[in-house]
Amino acid sequence: MYDGKLPDDSVNVTGKSPLKELFTMLAGLIAIVAILYWLAGYAINYAVKNISVKQEQKLFSFLHAGQRVSDVDSEATRRLQKLIDDAAAASCFQTPYHFVVSLSDSNVSNAFAFPGGLIVVNRGLIDKAESENEIFFVLGHEIAHFQNRDHLEGIGRRFVATALAHMAGLSDSQEMIDLIVNLSEKRFSQAQEKDADLYAVDLMNCYYGHVAGATDFFRHLPEQNGYALLSTHPATRERIENIEAYIARKGYPEKERRPF
Repeated sequence: MYDGKLPDDSVNVTGKSPLKELFTMLAGLIAIVAILYWLAGYAINYAVKNISVKQEQKLFSFLHAGQRVSDVDSEATRRLQKLIDDAAAASCFQTPYHFVVSLSDSNVSNAFAFPGGLIVVNRGLIDKAESENEIFFVLGHEIAHFQNRDHLEGIGRRFVATALAHMAGLSDSQEMIDLIVNLSEKRFSQAQEKDADLYAVDLMNCYYGHVAGATDFFRHLPEQNGYALLSTHPATRERIENIEAYIARKGYPEKERRPF
C-alpha cells in the first residue's frame, strides 16, 4: 500500500553536537601538544645542563653589554660585586661562573639571574635591606639558579613550546600558548624557587658561619597566600617556614648581621 509520508529530514544529520566535536578535537590537539612539550622539555633540560659555562657565556654575551640595565650607583654596584666575588672565592664554595652584578633603578625589592652569569639587583632591594646578610641571601638565591641551570631550562622550555605551537598551527594564538605554558610551569618553577632558597641558606652558612638574616628579605614581599597554583613562586609564608625548618634541621647558628 502506498505511503505518502515525506522522507525523514534527520537521516543525514549527525546526532552529535558540532560544538562538542570541535571542543573534543581541540582538547585532543592540546593533549598531544602537552605530551610532546613535556617529552621535548625533559630532553631540553638534559641538553642545557650539559652546555658548558663558556658556551653559555658566549651565547648570551650580549646581555653583559648593559643595554637592559643601568648602573645607577657605582659605589653600591662595586660593593655588590665585591660581596659576590668574596663569596665565590670562599673555600667551601665552588662555581664555574664569573658573576657580574649590575644595579638597576627599579624600586622593587628583587634581583634576577640572566644567562651567562649576569645578576641584576634592583635599587629597591638595597634601599629596603636592613643588613648585608639579607642582600647576600638574595644573591645566593640567584647563584643557585645558575648552579642548577634553572635560567637555561626556562629558555629551553619556552623555545620548545613556541616550536610545537608552530607545528600545531597555533602560532597565531600566542595568548593561549602563554597561558598553557605558564600554567604547566608553575609547580616546576615553585620547586626551583624552594631549592634556590635552601641553597642560599647553605651558602650563607658557608660564607658567614651562620644564617642570620636568611628570612629578612621576605618581610618586604607582599603575602602570597592565595592562588598558589597560578604563582611561579611559593607563598611567602610557606617559603619562610620552609627555610626555618631547614635551618633547624641543619642546626645552623645565628649571629650578628653585618651592615651594608
